[in-house]
This record gives sequence, structure tokens and C-alpha cells, in this order.
Amino acid sequence: MKIFQRIKERKESRYYFCGIMIYSRRRVGWFRETTIMGITLKKNLKNKKIIKAEQRIFKRAKIYDASGDEKNILCFDCLSHPYAEAIDAWSLFQYLKKMGKPVFYVILKKNALYDKLLKKGQLDGIIGINSEEELILQYGDIISKTNIVFCSYGYAKSDLFSKLSTLKYVFIEHGVTLLKKIAMDMYYDKEKGLFDYMLTPTKLTLSMYEQYNVMHGRRICTGMPRWDNLLKNAPHETKNVFLFFTWRYSFLHNVSTKQPYFKRLQVFIDSLVRLVEKTDIKVFIGVHHMIYSLKSSAEPVFKGVELIDTAGISEMIKKADLFITDYSSVCFDLMYSDVPVIFYRHDADVVYADQRDNDALISAKDSDSSLYNIFYDVESTLQQVKYYIEHDFELEKDKKEINKNIFWEKGNNCQNLINIIEQEDFR
Repeated sequence: MKIFQRIKERKESRYYFCGIMIYSRRRVGWFRETTIMGITLKKNLKNKKIIKAEQRIFKRAKIYDASGDEKNILCFDCLSHPYAEAIDAWSLFQYLKKMGKPVFYVILKKNALYDKLLKKGQLDGIIGINSEEELILQYGDIISKTNIVFCSYGYAKSDLFSKLSTLKYVFIEHGVTLLKKIAMDMYYDKEKGLFDYMLTPTKLTLSMYEQYNVMHGRRICTGMPRWDNLLKNAPHETKNVFLFFTWRYSFLHNVSTKQPYFKRLQVFIDSLVRLVEKTDIKVFIGVHHMIYSLKSSAEPVFKGVELIDTAGISEMIKKADLFITDYSSVCFDLMYSDVPVIFYRHDADVVYADQRDNDALISAKDSDSSLYNIFYDVESTLQQVKYYIEHDFELEKDKKEINKNIFWEKGNNCQNLINIIEQEDFR
């Protein structure tokens, strides 16, 4: 037996001396519990201003609910990272606004979309904030008059939206939760749920949620709002190969681990560029928005390809003729339109410092039998790229059939979502 032992889990750390627990720290909801030699101390993780703002909103919401006045709809995407593309709740906001609904869209002022809207003078219904806290601290009156909240990332500074009985809190996802099952621990509480309702954008997602008993009876089975705008490819003169490899949590612990990760990608890119160098095919690469959140992190540099800004991911999706990824959920955006997708698991042999990365790789592999074009070496991946070049980037019939069996009926996703959530008997 070890004299000293430390056990670290996602929400709890425990320390043992000769087999006896002497210290533990864990998060329970919005409280942090610290136990020292059997004595537990509890600390509220919300600041006092947030708590007071919540209390005011609760009181106002009851008054407005009883008034019978028309209620607002509130939409927001990621409010914690300005580099995340504003696309999911934004697509829904645009639809609702077009339908004449009383809708607001909350966005960080540092987000590229806000700057674009500001320059065009298109801020009607837009709530620009400098920080996530501002939504509750400064716009409590709007929240009090709201009866539906649609979000794609959740709200990290408070559980207000979960507790307000006067509104429906709907999670519409920012990517299909399938290849990264660890996302279920981040967004779904098996006992009560972090949200009142949850978008379930594919048939495979539904099967997974049923397996893990997630949000039973509160799933909304329709496609993602953004797919209404990504269904058809945008006109483009060249054939475009789009690369997008997803996030590794281990970068947060040690930024230097990013270098070998990118080095592997560059080896693949070099081979890919050589393959297409005598053609009119262009190669583009996008990176996950969290890369830009790392301290002292410079913009990634890849030789031979054009880097796509995080705000331009959706536009690139519409112009892509072939998509290559490890296990990013962006793959479903392309599969939705039957654009060929290739999975290149370039780091499947790596053991990462953060267990979430290892779990994500295992989770992605578990879904291999439900997908296609999955490779773990450079040569096999390039052979499949060569096949699509030779076949004018046309997806095979059998793979189109697989896609058909993954998605719900295509099109009208925003309309379907609103129709379902506005049903009085929907629970």
C-alpha cells in the first residue's frame, strides 16, 4: 500500500494517507465542497453580483409571466470564447426574426460576427456583451420577459436558465454529440438534466442517448438549425479539399504538446499537397477555436495550404468537395450534403496527458462501424483521396445510403424545431 495516494477524477480530487482519505475537493452543482479530515466546507462558486441579479430576475419573471404579455425568445452561441463561430443559434435567430418573432441574439462584442453586423448597421435584436456575466447583470429585464432560450453551448456563469420555471431552456448543440461521448458529461446531467429540452440531430445520436438514458422524453428529433443554410454547396471555381482536425484538452496543460500534434498534420499535408500539385485542386485547413484561447499561442502555420479563420468555417463547408478530419463533428455538416468525408486518425497511437483526449479517441473508434472511410495511416488516407479525385469527388451510392440512414428528413430544421417546442403538450 502506498503511504500517500492521489486520485483525480473530472469533478473530484481525493488524497489518502495509509488508505485513509484525509482531503477531498469536488464540485457539486454550483458549490465546491472541500473535506479535510472528515470536516466539509461548502463554497458558492457564483459571485455575489450574479446571485443578486438572479434574485431580481426570479421576481420580475413571475410578474411578467402573470401579465399575459407577449414573451421574448433568447438565442446565443458560445459566450465564453470569442473565436468560436457564431452559427447555430444565429441561424435560428435569423429564421425567427424573419418570421416576425420577438427574438434577441446575444453575442460577444469581440466575436467577428458582431464586428461585421456593427459595420453594416444590422444590430436590430442584437445584444452585444463584453463578458458572459453581462447577460445576467445588465439584461435581466429581457430575460424576465423570455419564455424560450435556445443555446448551442450553455451558460457557464449561472444555472439561472435551468431554474426559471417561466421559460423553456433548449440546448441545440454546436456539433453532433456522437464521436465525442465525453460531451455528455459536459452538457447532460443524467439525474435532472442541465436543460429542459435537447436537440437530437441524428438517428445515431438518438440511439446513443437511449443507450445512456439521456434526457428521456425531452429530446427534439430534427436536424441542426445551421444545416438549413449548409444544405447546398456554394458556387466555386476550383475543387476544394478542406481539412479540420479537432481539439485536444492536453494542450491546456502543456502548450508544447501542440507542436508534435501539428507536426504530424504537416507530414500528412505535405503528402497531400504533392498529390494535388499538378491539378487545380486547392487545399484549405481550419483549426478549432480553442487553439486561439491558449496562452502565448500564435496562429498555427501550415505550409502549402490556406488557413481558414474560425469565423469562416461554415462558408468553407459550403465550398468543400472533400472533407478530411480525425473525428470532428463538422463531418456531419458535409455528410448532410453527401460531400465525401475521410477520417484520418493521425494520433490514435498517442497516449495523452488529459484522459479526456484518450477517451475521445476510443469513443470515435466505437463509432467506426456506423461510418465509413476511416483510416489510421497516411498511405491509406491518400489512396482514398486519390479515388475521389479520379471520380470527380462523387460520393459512392452505398455511402449516400449510409448518410440517408443517419439523418432525419432533410431541410426545414428551424421550422421543425420551433413547431415541436411550441406544442403545448410537449414535455
